[in-house]
Amino acid sequence: MILPVGPGIPLGTESISSPALGIGGVYGTWGTSYDNMALRAFIEHRLGESLKDEEVMNLAELGFLHRHHLPDLSAAEHLELELEVGETARLGAALEQAALEEDPST
Repeated sequence: MILPVGPGIPLGTESISSPALGIGGVYGTWGTSYDNMALRAFIEHRLGESLKDEEVMNLAELGFLHRHHLPDLSAAEHLELELEVGETARLGAALEQAALEEDPST
């Protein structure tokens, strides 16, 4: 999904639940996703110079396989983005709840 803020911001969400426990939730990320190799290239491009190997932290050792980056946004666009993310998450949760209430097996 692309949120209509600035140049368009990618949004990804993942729902998790445990019907046995009666709990659930959703988490999400927004911005362009970079794996560790692409992140290094992105940073080098932004800096305009290559990084030395000793300047690069191995994020995979810490469990981080992807990082997300937002383009430069104005303060108003950051606020708009936060509102869009919140609204999208609430809408998704509401749709899921409505589907559960319509399902006679739940």
